[in-house]
Amino acid sequence: LFLFSSYWIQSHDFNGNRSPAGNLISPSERWARALGQIAVVILSLLLFPASRTSILHHAFGTHWEAFLWTHRVLGTLMLLTTIGHMTAWYVRFNEVGLFPSDIFKIPMTLPSTADNWTVPLVSLTSWFLLLSVGIGALPVVRRRFFEAFYYLHILAAYSTIPAVLWHAAAGFEFMLPGLTIWFIDRAIRFFRSGTPSTVIDITVFTNCASGAKGSAYIDPETDGRDVLEIRFRPSMGMTVHPGQYVFLNVPQISILEWHPYTVSTTGTSSDYLTVHMKGMGVGTWSDRVIQHCRNIQHAPTGLVHSSSQYDELNKLFQLNVDGPYGSPIYYNDYDQVLLIAGGIGITPCASILTGLRAAQHKDRDASGAREGGDSLYDINRNSYSPNAPLISGGNRKCKVRRVVLKWSVRCLAEVDALGSALACSEADLPMNGGGGMRARQSDTFEQRCTIHATRGLFLDPPAGFDVQQGRPNYDVIIQQELLKGDYLPSNTLVFVCGPSAMMDDAVRAATAARCHVHNEVFEL
Repeated sequence: LFLFSSYWIQSHDFNGNRSPAGNLISPSERWARALGQIAVVILSLLLFPASRTSILHHAFGTHWEAFLWTHRVLGTLMLLTTIGHMTAWYVRFNEVGLFPSDIFKIPMTLPSTADNWTVPLVSLTSWFLLLSVGIGALPVVRRRFFEAFYYLHILAAYSTIPAVLWHAAAGFEFMLPGLTIWFIDRAIRFFRSGTPSTVIDITVFTNCASGAKGSAYIDPETDGRDVLEIRFRPSMGMTVHPGQYVFLNVPQISILEWHPYTVSTTGTSSDYLTVHMKGMGVGTWSDRVIQHCRNIQHAPTGLVHSSSQYDELNKLFQLNVDGPYGSPIYYNDYDQVLLIAGGIGITPCASILTGLRAAQHKDRDASGAREGGDSLYDINRNSYSPNAPLISGGNRKCKVRRVVLKWSVRCLAEVDALGSALACSEADLPMNGGGGMRARQSDTFEQRCTIHATRGLFLDPPAGFDVQQGRPNYDVIIQQELLKGDYLPSNTLVFVCGPSAMMDDAVRAATAARCHVHNEVFEL
C-alpha cells in the first residue's frame, strides 16, 4: 500500500503533464487525484476482512473476527484519504476562484473536471459516509447503538460503492477483487440464514429466590436476568467445533437484529445444537426474546414446548441461524485443560467439556469403530443427515488427561440452565478407585468441576460438582492444579470466559504461571 501510494503521489503521469507538451497540473490537483486513487484501493481492501466466509480465511486458516481490527484500521485510512481527496479539490477550486460554487455545479467550470458530472453525486455520498461511519464507529456510539451503527454502515457502503464506481476512472479495476469476495460472502450468508432452523424445544429458567438447584438472596444486578435454552436443528449442514458461535435472529422480535451466541452443548443423539441466552436487562433484545418465549405458553419457567409440537412451536418461535464462526479451541495437544468461567461465560467451557468427554468416548471406542465410519464426532461430513454429527471434537487423538472447571456464579438461573448439561453420570466416565463423583477419572482421563457461589448464593451442586462459597483466587487455583497432577505449565491450557474484570485477573494469573492462555471476548 505504501509503494502504491508513493507511485500515485510522485510518479503517475496525470493528463500527460510529464511530457514536454503536457498540461501541467497544480500540486493541489495532483494530491487530490492521487488521494482519490488511494482511497478507492483502501475501500476495496477493507472489504476483505469484513467478509465472514471469505475463501481467504479457509486458505490461511484464519477467522473473520480475529481480523476486524484490520477492517477498522483500513476504514480509518479510507476516511482520512477521502477527507484529503475532498480537501485538496476544495483547495484547487479556491485557487481558481470557484469555491464553493463549483462543487455542485453541472457542468463544472474547472477545465480538468468540466465533463465530470458525477462530482455532486459522490460529494453527497462521501459526506453521508463520513458522518454515518466516522461518528457511528466511535466505540461509545457503536457499543450502545450497535444496530443503528451496523445498518447505517451498510447503507453508507451501498450508496458509496456505486457512486465511486461511477466517479473514479480506475474504480472498477481496483474495486473488483474486494467486491467479488464480499459479494460471494453475502450470497452464502443469505442462502444459509434464509431458511429457518427447526426449533426442537425452548426452556426459560427464572432467576428467582428458589429454583431447581438451590436458593439465594437475589443480587439486584442479576434480578430478572433469566436464561433461555434453545435446542434447534440447523436448516443446512453445520459442523461446529468446541468454542465456536452462531448468529441468531428471531423475526418475531426483529427482522434486523442478529446476535452472537456460543454453541454450548449438543444432544446425546447429536442431532441438535443448544445455545443459552441470558437476559441482559429490561428492553434489551435478549429480554424481549425471553418474554416472547414465556408468552407462548403463559408460564414463567420450565419447558415451553416438547419435541412432538415442532410445527406449532416453529410458527410461534422462528429461528434463523448464521454460522458457525470463531476459532475452534484446539486442546488435543495439551495434557491438562483448566476452564475458568464467570456467569454465562460457562457456555464455551460447556462446549469444550462435553467435547473432551466425547473425545474420550471416541478414543475408547476407536478399536471397535469402522475406519472412516459414522463415529459420533467424525468431522469429515459436509452435509446434514439424521446420523451426521453437529459438533466436532477434532480428528486427532486427544491427549488431554485432566480437565478442571472453575465456574463462578451469582445467578441461580445459570446453574439451572447449564448444570444438568454439565453434570456427569456414573456411566459417562468409568470410576477408578473410589474417587467419588467429584474426582471422576478413568485410566487416562480425570475431571474436577467446582462452582464458586458468590453474593449469598446457596445451591445443590449438579452431579459431579463441588461447591465453594466466595470468589476464587486464581493465583492459588492455577498453582494448585499444576502441582496436583504434576503438570508442566507448557502442557496446560487455561481457557477463560466471563466478565472483563474476572478475565483480567485469571489471564494475569495464568500468564504469571507460564501457562498457555486463551480468553474469549465478544466485542464486535
